[in-house]
Amino acid sequence: MSTSVYTSPSPPLDHIAEINASSTKPSVPSQPSFGVDSPLGLVASLRSLPRSTYTPPSKANTICGPTSLSSLPSTAFAHPTLDAGCGRGLVLLKTTEHKRSLGHITSTSYGIDIFCTGDQSGNAPEATWQNVASAGLTSQVVLHTASFTETLPFKDGVFGVVTSSLAVHNVDKEGRRKAVGEMARVCAPGGYVVIVDLAGYVGGYEEVLKELGWTEVSSKWGGAGVMFGAWPCLVLKARKPE
Repeated sequence: MSTSVYTSPSPPLDHIAEINASSTKPSVPSQPSFGVDSPLGLVASLRSLPRSTYTPPSKANTICGPTSLSSLPSTAFAHPTLDAGCGRGLVLLKTTEHKRSLGHITSTSYGIDIFCTGDQSGNAPEATWQNVASAGLTSQVVLHTASFTETLPFKDGVFGVVTSSLAVHNVDKEGRRKAVGEMARVCAPGGYVVIVDLAGYVGGYEEVLKELGWTEVSSKWGGAGVMFGAWPCLVLKARKPE
C-alpha cells in the first residue's frame, strides 16, 4: 500500500491487509456475492417488482461498458483508482479486472465505504474481502472505512479514475454535494469521474462539477438492465480539466 495518496503520514486501516494477515480470516467463496442494494429503498420504490433486485452483473457492465470505463483512455488506469461507496466491491472488482486487462497490474484500486447494511445487504469489510479474495485480487486492492460526506483521507488529484455506483443518493443534499466535491478533489487533472445513480439525483451532481469549472460533463440513461425497482438510473461521466 503506497502512502503517497494519503494526506496523513499514517494511512487509515486497510481492511484487505488486516484480514489477509489474520489467522482467522473468513473462508474464500468460489465466486463473489454482492447482495441487495439498499433493501429498504428498494421496497419503497413504488412497491413494484424490481428489475434488478440483486446487484447484478449488468450494473457493472453499465459502469465498465463501452459508454463508461472501457471508453476511457488506458493511461487513466495507470494511476490509482477509487470507488467511493464501494459496498461489497462489485464495481471495485470490475475496475481492477479492467485495469489488469490493460496491463496495469501494479496500479492500486482503492475502495471506501461506511459499511452500512441499510445501503447494501451484508455490507461489511469481511464480505468485501471475500469477494476480492474470490477474484484473486487482494494484492491490488486497498479498502478503507471512510465517508464521502466528510473530507476523504486522500491528497488532491491522485486518482486517474473515480467511480461511484448507487451510493451518493443515500445521503442528504448537502452530503451529496460534499461527496461529488470530494470525488472531484481527489481526481487527477485530466482524470475521470464516473457515477451511476438514480435519475433525479444525477443532475445535481452535474451541477456541482460545472460549478467547479468542469466542462466535459455528460450523463445518459443506464439502460433497462440497471433499474432500482421502478426507478431508472443514469450514468454520469466527467473529465477534470488539465
